[in-house]
Amino acid sequence: MWNRTFDVLIDAPGASRNDPHDYLFSLIDAGINNKLYGVLTIMRYLLCSIAPERTDVIDIADFIEQQATITQFDMQQLGFPNDWRSKSIWARDFSLDDASMVTASLLDRTDSLTAVDTRAVLTAATVTEPEKRSVSNQMRRVMRFLVG
Repeated sequence: MWNRTFDVLIDAPGASRNDPHDYLFSLIDAGINNKLYGVLTIMRYLLCSIAPERTDVIDIADFIEQQATITQFDMQQLGFPNDWRSKSIWARDFSLDDASMVTASLLDRTDSLTAVDTRAVLTAATVTEPEKRSVSNQMRRVMRFLVG
């Protein structure tokens, strides 16, 4: 038996949940989020962020739609909304804003630490005497401002 905590495997990220024009907004719909359409939408979004020229996911969706037509299968059972073709993310020439790709490429170039390593680095840091005086002076200014 599924625990309610695990019922939602796919969900729209925080900012997407509040913006009906966001490409991932449709994932908040219970009829979409854990269905094939939700998975394909996420795959399309991710592929657009790393290889915008690739249309593999659209090809898969086209194939599914073609087979559904032949077999008279209802695409809504797979989570596809009636207007899914009209959503911009499914256009072959769709592209994401370059800012997200630039951000991702910058993140790829940075070193990341685990929580354990970060804790070790922070606790091993020593505060120099000039830094102590600077913090102390800042605290005095804040207290004078607060007291008036």
